[in-house]
Amino acid sequence: MAKNPFMNCKSRKRRKARNPPPAPKEKLYCPRTMVRYDKSFKDYPTKWVCKMCLKILLSENAVKNHLTNCNAHSRQPEPAPPIVEDTPYICKYCDKVFSRGVTLKRHLEYHERSCVDSELSDNEVEHKLRNMKTERN
Repeated sequence: MAKNPFMNCKSRKRRKARNPPPAPKEKLYCPRTMVRYDKSFKDYPTKWVCKMCLKILLSENAVKNHLTNCNAHSRQPEPAPPIVEDTPYICKYCDKVFSRGVTLKRHLEYHERSCVDSELSDNEVEHKLRNMKTERN
């Protein structure tokens, strides 16, 4: 009987694994609303960022606690903002109407500057003009 040519062939033999394959590292909990960054901080191996409120969390327990709060708030419908009628802002000097209080405030500063200038007596105005002329020369 002839020898089987494949029995002694070393390349065809199945080799037994000497060491068992390393177990895959267990991935930490990462819910859908969170983004996990591994080895991002020197002191912390992992950090999580909430996609909804952009809060940074450093432990898995903090992530779980945050999810209960953040998801509870996201599921509740946000109350509609109160309807605010457009209250016009009216200048007390010239009755000019503004839609924003900031604009009215800037306008009032203009009036106050012009009032201060108009309150100066003629002598003070002349004195200022003289000073300006002497400063230029």
